[in-house]
Amino acid sequence: EQDPGFALASARVSWVESALAWLGGGGMDVKQLHVQARADAEQALKLAPDASASQLALGFSDYYGRGDYAGALKAFAAALALKPNDAEALAAQGYVQRRQGRFDDSIASLQKAFALDPRNSQLAYEVGATCMMDSRFAEAHDWGRRALESEPDNRNAKSYDANAIAFSTGDL
Repeated sequence: EQDPGFALASARVSWVESALAWLGGGGMDVKQLHVQARADAEQALKLAPDASASQLALGFSDYYGRGDYAGALKAFAAALALKPNDAEALAAQGYVQRRQGRFDDSIASLQKAFALDPRNSQLAYEVGATCMMDSRFAEAHDWGRRALESEPDNRNAKSYDANAIAFSTGDL
C-alpha cells in the first residue's frame, strides 16, 4: 500500500496470500485470498516481468489457487530461466512434480534446491518426505538426519525420520 510500484513486495504478498489460502485461510475468505493473490501476482508481473519473484508469485497462484500444475510449472520454469540458481523456484518446481506423482523429478529438483541452500532444514525434510512417499525409506532416513543436523527441533523431520527408520528396518 505504501509503494504500489514495489514489484518484489507485490510478488511476496501474493505468495503469502496463496500459501495462506492453500492452508485454509486462517479465518479469512479463501476465495478472496485466491483472487487477491492472483491480482498481486499480475501486478508484480506488470511492474517487473523479468523478475524471478514475479514468476514465482504467478506460479504459486496457479499451483495453490487454481490447481493448475502445468501453469505453475511454466511459471517456475520462467523463474528459473531468469535466475537459474533460485533455490525457491527449484523447490516450488519439486513440490508440483511431487503433487503430480513424479517422484524422481521432484527429488532431483529438491536436491538441487538443497545444494544451493544447504542449511535449509525444510528443504532436507522435503527431500526426505518425498522419498518416503516413494517408499525410499533408507534415503528418507538419510535426508531426515540432514534436516535434524541443521535444525534438531524440526518436528516434521523428527516424525518422518522415525517413520523412515521403522519402515526401512522394522525397528520401532
